[in-house]
Amino acid sequence: MLIRHTQRKQAPVVMLQYIMSLAIVEAVTSLPGYDALPLRLKWPNDLYALHVPVSDSDDSSGSAPAFAKIGGILVNSSCARGEFTLLFGCGINVANRLPTTSINSVIRDYNDTHATRLATIPVERMLALATAKFEELYRTFLVYGFDPLLKAYYRRWLHSDQIVTLADRDYERAQVVGISATDGQLQVRSLQSPRTVYSLQPDGNSFDMLRGLISRKL
Repeated sequence: MLIRHTQRKQAPVVMLQYIMSLAIVEAVTSLPGYDALPLRLKWPNDLYALHVPVSDSDDSSGSAPAFAKIGGILVNSSCARGEFTLLFGCGINVANRLPTTSINSVIRDYNDTHATRLATIPVERMLALATAKFEELYRTFLVYGFDPLLKAYYRRWLHSDQIVTLADRDYERAQVVGISATDGQLQVRSLQSPRTVYSLQPDGNSFDMLRGLISRKL
């Protein structure tokens, strides 16, 4: 997807990656009956879903359901005369159950568990839904900034109150408190010194979900 964005004080360009990832999740969960599907956001721009191991897969023996990555966002940008040109690359596993899971696998698992009959989503419809939802969120963002979208973002993300380890601060332990609505930085509060809040850049840090470890990208 190609977007031209004129920088505005209330609509900083760095937040567009968050809007895109939120749009993909909300495109599905805003459909009637799909709200409770376990689709989630990992800071800053990865998409996760609850993975129910397949009985005939090599690594499924004794495994419990857990969240697994099903997609991510990459953005290339350039700027000329105050206008940003952004090329979004969105990789989303819509239909393939392996190697982890997919949106349609999550729908089938939800149907099995809750005795519902939610329809799976063809790739073409997923593209249309995500594009339409992005346009809706983007219009709100241009006028009001990211603040009105924070509630929806937090509802879908994986990190509320998560305890993490900061590798670049002598492995200090901290608790996630949110993200900045103006620059997307992850806000974490030191457990050792609760008055201290660290701001972590989305482009400069790597978040290892399994280990709860945040470290600087090399």
